[in-house]
Amino acid sequence: MDNNQSEEEITDHESMISVILAESFRHWRHIENLRQGFTAVWAAVVAGVLAFISQTKNILENVASIPALFFLVLLTFLGLLMSIRLSSNIEPCEQNIREILASVDLGKYDPTIGWEKGITKHFRLRRVFVFTYLAALIFLLTLIVLTLARL
Repeated sequence: MDNNQSEEEITDHESMISVILAESFRHWRHIENLRQGFTAVWAAVVAGVLAFISQTKNILENVASIPALFFLVLLTFLGLLMSIRLSSNIEPCEQNIREILASVDLGKYDPTIGWEKGITKHFRLRRVFVFTYLAALIFLLTLIVLTLARL
């Protein structure tokens, strides 16, 4: 009985590990997809609004330009906050994946470490999202100040 019970415990433990690992991978991928999806929509909206505003020779002739720029600032600020939050959410998820893979001696197959080639060898590429939102926020605020200075 002890042998059967031990085998059942091992099987249950292994299946539990595989379920937890699969769920951790799904959650990790979901967070990455959220960030990429929001950034793609954000970029399209920003490009569209800036193209709309630039249709007139004088930006002040376009009545919607100032509210549109404020909308872009709010949207960009939301993207910055979301990117920071997703970065903090993904770190524990990656840690779980690393620990599970290490416990079954499969650490070399960890997809969360990236390929460590080229420029990504020196920093995590996901940090670019935060810097992009920061740069865009500074650009948009500068554009608003310059536009209001022309009034």
